[in-house]
Amino acid sequence: MSGMDFSTLQFLQQYNGKIQRTKWSTDLWFTQGDKSNSGSILAAGAPSVLEDVSIRSKTTISKRRNKFTLFYGTEWQAYTDTLNALNLADTNTYSQLTAQYQHADSIQNIVGEFSFLTAGGTSRQALLGLGNLKYSRKLMDGVSVMVKSSYFNGRPYVAAALRSEYNAWKPARIQLSTGTYYRIPTMNELFWNPGGNTDLEGERSYGDKFSAKRSRSNHTLFFSTDQLFFNQLIKWTPTNGIIWSPQNLENVYVSSSTLGSQSQFGGLKTELSLTHQYNRVLQA
Repeated sequence: MSGMDFSTLQFLQQYNGKIQRTKWSTDLWFTQGDKSNSGSILAAGAPSVLEDVSIRSKTTISKRRNKFTLFYGTEWQAYTDTLNALNLADTNTYSQLTAQYQHADSIQNIVGEFSFLTAGGTSRQALLGLGNLKYSRKLMDGVSVMVKSSYFNGRPYVAAALRSEYNAWKPARIQLSTGTYYRIPTMNELFWNPGGNTDLEGERSYGDKFSAKRSRSNHTLFFSTDQLFFNQLIKWTPTNGIIWSPQNLENVYVSSSTLGSQSQFGGLKTELSLTHQYNRVLQA
């Protein structure tokens, strides 16, 4: 349940069965949560409350190398910002219906899906479709290729990457990928009121991603770095007075590196990490 850090699982039901060679399963869960913040959008230190309620269901049918999944989720959020006599209340909803087909074997993996998305409430109104198609294939031991495409908000997106994985010695693993990637604008970036930008284009990036990890006994050492050039990087910037709006930056270089370690001594677990990030706008 990643992405739901402040929500608490209140209800979960799981059902599964088998009809000849066809397996099926259905999950249904409900979460809710309240989060109090010390800072607000009006003034630092003023209280604010974020409420979240969601219900989700997922049904999967699989037979041999083929799997079909149907997912539905709906979420309600309310943000209340209090500053003495002035109260700001913002309520929004989000719903998603996704049908996905996947075929996987030892050589290749094909995933096709279509989603129907709706967003409503006081700050956004949207109804959109999203199509995704992803194909990955193993070329040889430790080397694979991936091609992905999407269609969203009237625009097509395509990406491709070559990935290699090398076990230098048994407890160590090195991964390297190079290619072109993209990020589709979010519903908030497109339709948030005020500040949304319906003319926003998706991010396009080119570059390399490298990671190395070595584990021995109760100690792990890891390093990762991304070196990417972005076209149309999405960044929220102030436009009219205090109103912020996402804008595309033409050319941006982004470098991010992390060095860290994890250790465990009995019941004590420690983690240390050092991250360096460098951004440079080459052309606004």
